[in-house]
Amino acid sequence: MAHGKPVDLITARKRIRKFVDDEIKISKKPEKEIIVGHQFDLTLFKDFMIEIDRLLIQKVPIDSIRIYLAKSSRGKVIDGYDLVIVPTLENGDDYHQVYDRPKTLGIDPLIIGESTPCPNVCNNKAVSCK
Repeated sequence: MAHGKPVDLITARKRIRKFVDDEIKISKKPEKEIIVGHQFDLTLFKDFMIEIDRLLIQKVPIDSIRIYLAKSSRGKVIDGYDLVIVPTLENGDDYHQVYDRPKTLGIDPLIIGESTPCPNVCNNKAVSCK
C-alpha cells in the first residue's frame, strides 16, 4: 500500500489555507500565531535516510515514515507544536515505538524532533496561502 503521494501546488495551498482558517476560528488567535509548518535541517534528513538505508541493507522491512504531532516547551515557543518522525515497518509498526512506551533512552538518528515551528520562530511572518 502506498502511503502518501505528490500533490499539486494549488491543492497544497488550499489545504494549508483551510487548516489556518479553521485554527483561527477554533483558537481565536491571529494568523501570525498559528503554527502552520515545521522546519528541519536538510542534513538531519540526509542522516536519517542514511540510517534507514543501512537498515534496509540489513533486510529490516522499513517501507515508510510516520510523523507524529507532539508538544514541546523550548525557545520562544511555550508548549508549542512539534513533530516526531520515525521509520515505519511494513507491518505498520514504528521501528522505535515512540507513541506508547519508548524502548530506548538517549539520542537516536532514527527519531527526529525538535523542529522549528513556522511562522512563529522561523521567520515571524504568517504564511500566506491565498
